Amino acid sequence: FATVGGGAMILRALGLNSASLPLQTLCFSFFCGVGLLGWLVFYIGALGYLNAPVLVGLLCVMSTGLYFIDWADLKPLTFQRPSVLVAILFGLLAIALSFDVAEALSPAADADTLAYHFETPRQFIERGEIFAIPRAYDGAIPLLIHMTYTVALALGGEGALNVWTMLPGWGLGLAMYVVISHFVSHRWALVGALLILTTPAIVYAAGTGQIEPRTAVFALLTIFAATHIDSGNAPFRWAILTGLFAGFFAGAKITGLIFVFSV
Repeated sequence: FATVGGGAMILRALGLNSASLPLQTLCFSFFCGVGLLGWLVFYIGALGYLNAPVLVGLLCVMSTGLYFIDWADLKPLTFQRPSVLVAILFGLLAIALSFDVAEALSPAADADTLAYHFETPRQFIERGEIFAIPRAYDGAIPLLIHMTYTVALALGGEGALNVWTMLPGWGLGLAMYVVISHFVSHRWALVGALLILTTPAIVYAAGTGQIEPRTAVFALLTIFAATHIDSGNAPFRWAILTGLFAGFFAGAKITGLIFVFSV
């Protein structure tokens, strides 16, 4: 709720919360909110206020942005002529998402997540602040996504953290659907969402602490927003949104600086 609400505030400020595109607004709101949450929590931790009451307060404030979401327009996907193909696609999507649920309910198992992606937030919570963790080949790493992990771990323990890692994985499928549906039919957009969710790299990493599935969404939405800059419809606002998503990528992983330069 906090990430969707915080992102809705950003979209409202930019005037890009179009009621005619409810799924796009929901998708953009969620991932803008993920970036906003990670950005704000970093400063809270840097000031030494990384504790449950402060984090709960932040989530409550961000959740007030839900007021800007037109929930009446968020209706389930409907098709004029439901077909066997559509039923099969939804069934396959349900199977793919069920695997994500199973992964989220299981303890983390990969070494990178255990030794680094989840361990770093645990150390921050233990000390109640963010501190530098020097690394040999890239110095201090960007922490945008790790800050969202810190919130989940601080407030709900490892179980909440595992479930939280699942949600942006689902969001990747939603983002792929939203982007593709602008160019092809809803059926083919569902195929695109199914393909991305069943890609081996996503099946393996989306429910773990790995950063790449999250940066994949930031990259996808950056390019999508960039294609609207020349559309003549509020180009400056779309340029700001492009910069935000690209900046979230850079804030999540240092190679995102290459992506920002490319954009």
